[in-house]
Amino acid sequence: MNLQRTSLAVSLHSLFAMLLANVLTPGCLEAANFSGNGATGFGGAIGQGSLTLSDDGTTLSGTITKGPGGFNDNLVLYIDSQTGGFTSTSGFADGADALRRAISGFDGGTNRSTLTFPSGFTADYAIAIGPNGANFGGLWSLANGGANSLPFIAGVNLTPVVTATSATYTFSIPVSQIGLTANSGATFRILGTYASSSGYRSDEALPGNVSGSQGWNAFTSSGEASYSISSIVTNSNDSGAGSLRQAVSDASAGATITFSPALSGQTCTLTSGQILLNKNLTIDASALAAGFVVSGNNASRVFEVSASKVVSLSALVIRDGRAPNLAYPSNTGGGILNRGTLALSNCTITGCQALLGEFPGGGGIENLSGTLTLNRCTIHGNSSVYGAGVESYPEVATPSLTLNQCTLTNNTATSAGGGINSGGTTAVNQSTICANNAGLTFGSSGGGIALDGGTLALYNSIVAQNVATASSNISGSFTSSGVNFTSGNPQLSALGSYGGLTQTMPPLSGSPVINAAGTSSFTTDQRGLPRVGAPDIGAAEYQGDPVIANLINLWNQDSDGDGSSYGVEYALGTDTAVSDRNNPRNLTKPTINGSGHAVLSFGLNSSAVAGTRWILQRSPNLSPGSFTDVYRYDGTTDTVASGITFVRTATSVTVTDANRPAGKGFYRFKAEISQ
Repeated sequence: MNLQRTSLAVSLHSLFAMLLANVLTPGCLEAANFSGNGATGFGGAIGQGSLTLSDDGTTLSGTITKGPGGFNDNLVLYIDSQTGGFTSTSGFADGADALRRAISGFDGGTNRSTLTFPSGFTADYAIAIGPNGANFGGLWSLANGGANSLPFIAGVNLTPVVTATSATYTFSIPVSQIGLTANSGATFRILGTYASSSGYRSDEALPGNVSGSQGWNAFTSSGEASYSISSIVTNSNDSGAGSLRQAVSDASAGATITFSPALSGQTCTLTSGQILLNKNLTIDASALAAGFVVSGNNASRVFEVSASKVVSLSALVIRDGRAPNLAYPSNTGGGILNRGTLALSNCTITGCQALLGEFPGGGGIENLSGTLTLNRCTIHGNSSVYGAGVESYPEVATPSLTLNQCTLTNNTATSAGGGINSGGTTAVNQSTICANNAGLTFGSSGGGIALDGGTLALYNSIVAQNVATASSNISGSFTSSGVNFTSGNPQLSALGSYGGLTQTMPPLSGSPVINAAGTSSFTTDQRGLPRVGAPDIGAAEYQGDPVIANLINLWNQDSDGDGSSYGVEYALGTDTAVSDRNNPRNLTKPTINGSGHAVLSFGLNSSAVAGTRWILQRSPNLSPGSFTDVYRYDGTTDTVASGITFVRTATSVTVTDANRPAGKGFYRFKAEISQ
């Protein structure tokens, strides 16, 4: 399984920096071995070398790439992963072999080079790696004492790869071997030095900075760095090893939880109650093409964010949450109850409710004296008494609510705020709030947005065609910037999948919101598609050709019930309105030719609009995520995998696969459209 990985790349010039006053003890002959940054040996090349750490949640891997000088000395990486440990190497006196001597800084006789670790760094383990020709590295736990006192744990799968100009050394260890729990987000610290075969250490390296995609902080002058093991969700179970609930429980504060690629579009159904997010945490499913679904099973809330905690959620679908029948305010927030600082990006909240007890609010999300930011999110089909989509209410302090390029629709409140009910500070930026309902009972108000003593700022947003007895769109005063559409019919598409990770409501051809915003601070829309020319008002930008827009709306539908979507039938040229499973233009069953190659064919609609793509995919075993493209035609260019040949005519494509899977193989046809 190819799991999501995190990585840390650092300069060895940085990693092997030390507090120079603490590195060497009197009597050390370091100067005889290293005469400065120009010296031969690994020390002289450190400024051009690097260490990269990565993990898949269970195994930690490292790659050391040296500079042009020879690697003639031992590398030692000290690891602080546990509470307690050693503050210096002064008690280590294991001279049983070269690597133990390097860890100890002891030559086995009378000479010693003591390393005092930086303040707060207490070493528990050490990885020692031999120089050119040694071809061995190992992991030891640390202990005071003489020969053989350092317990050997395991070899580290050291693989030296030497070329004429560089050498790369790779190693790997299970994270459990340094006392950490797999997929836990646990953090350890690492500090490096290098020593001669007699145990003498160098003092050459200088501090530097960490580089890499995770944005690590600068090193201190001690040269130690921090790294967090990945928290990876590997199944869709409610609880237990590999589950989202377990990952949240195990994760260290500040950790990021990611998902195995096989979980794209999968659903975790909660059967043991909500998941409490009571630490700073990021849950990120953005690497999954179809995101990840968490369902409250119509029995419990999905998430609760504790006060003062900072949480980020990305590419999640939060559905079927139900607020409990408890005293207010514990009966609020059907999907999410936020008391802290919460940011959602590319998320969907749907089918959630808060209808029980006294004053229930926030069918989708309750922001209770917290800070809530929604970026490119869709909130639809939720219900409550107050704030069916979102309620932002000042329990103990004024809450803050910000929507950036979001869509709120088909949410139903029985009293106030079909889309939003707010008693705090609310900013709605380039968003669409349409077709929400605050009920028709006497006094219901704010079908789109209801203000309960709070403030509202609108920017380039649509708040229209909502329903309430009073103030159908907005109840309360607001400030306006840009151009807002708050009355009349904006002429929008029905909520649907028009590209991007969330459903949207793009303008139809002739809509009054097209090109009407004048300017916008957003260069792309909710789907990530470009703002075209003068930007439109609202979350989704009109992209042109209404025929294509209609095709996108229909693409995944199967109105004739024959198992093939509209888009597939359109691309093949079969009848999209009549069930025709046996049409010869469908993908044929593979036949094996005289050379043992698989031969398949499928139809091609020569009159398809620009942007249609024909794709043949292959899998050896039907496992999730195992299908890969072997042939693709985008209307102008054919792209094939190794071993694939094809014949394309105006009405069909025949593909021959010389690399068909051994034993069983599986093929499927896929059609895409791009704008």
